[in-house]
Amino acid sequence: MTASVQAQEADSASIFDVERTEGFYEHDGFGYTLPDEVAEFPGLNEQLTAEREQARAEFDDMVTELRSEMPDSPMLDHLAMDTYWVSPGRAGRLLSLASTTYIYGGGAHGNTGYGARIWDTAEDHAVDFAYLFTDRYAAYANIDRAYCAQLAAMQADRGVETDYSWWNACPLLHEQAIAPGSGSGGAFDTIHIVVAPYVAGPYVAGSFEISVPVTQALVDLVKPEYHDAFAAAN
Repeated sequence: MTASVQAQEADSASIFDVERTEGFYEHDGFGYTLPDEVAEFPGLNEQLTAEREQARAEFDDMVTELRSEMPDSPMLDHLAMDTYWVSPGRAGRLLSLASTTYIYGGGAHGNTGYGARIWDTAEDHAVDFAYLFTDRYAAYANIDRAYCAQLAAMQADRGVETDYSWWNACPLLHEQAIAPGSGSGGAFDTIHIVVAPYVAGPYVAGSFEISVPVTQALVDLVKPEYHDAFAAAN
């Protein structure tokens, strides 16, 4: 089991694929996996297919450059760029998507990045998370307190020194990957947030995946056209 997985709370449901964040010997080569739901929507399929082609080109360029710079290095056998998309749920007219990208380009270890996308299935286009609400600032404030409290507790559990370091401030919520999800398969009742390695602790602390229950106050801020996609958590 990797360090990032050991650090993750056992009762935390993983939406972002944090278990794929380390162990480059298991992830050599290029990979780009899409959930089945993507094929239902031409605009989404076109967008992610183009992103996959761009990622493939970037990986090929990385391999070519490193082979030129260090042709005899054993690291070349383990170069990797692996993106894995999942869908945490679909509710109302919204499809929620979350991605994990693991890259190993040489060195002591690889690194991981995360992404999220919300797709309006009626209009077949992406919708920014903040755009779902009548007041984006109030929505972020509603989520922020629980998010920061959970993150601080996780940092303490993992021994992250926050008193005199740049990790003492809660990372800005709007800069993290945010994906709504549903534990029951119905309306979105949870907001999933992932903080990548180095952002809230050293690499060995791993990624921090945080789940914030949807409150009625947050539901009340959802725009009318998306209102039926959200419900307060029980």
